[in-house]
Amino acid sequence: METVRVIVATILFVMGVVLLVSIAIDPFSWFALVAAVICLYLAFLIWPGQARGQREPGHPLLDILEFIIELPFDIFVWLFKGLKTLFQGKNGGIDIDIGL
Repeated sequence: METVRVIVATILFVMGVVLLVSIAIDPFSWFALVAAVICLYLAFLIWPGQARGQREPGHPLLDILEFIIELPFDIFVWLFKGLKTLFQGKNGGIDIDIGL
């Protein structure tokens, strides 16, 4: 079952990347953007990750694929947390620090 999840997640990831590249090359399409995000998110959900205890460590190729597949989601979460801390002040209001 783990092999099927790896194959499906890899195919979804490749489809998501191809859709993102098509957005960069062809005229912008909202459909392609939404489909790419959905494909990348589904690939992240389906992938049997080591951190979630769904896969045994030790296979270098799967470790590299896991890093690559989880990277877009990790970047999105990191950016969202950064924006949250940027707009979250000590008193609950908006606090933008401009260092001069």
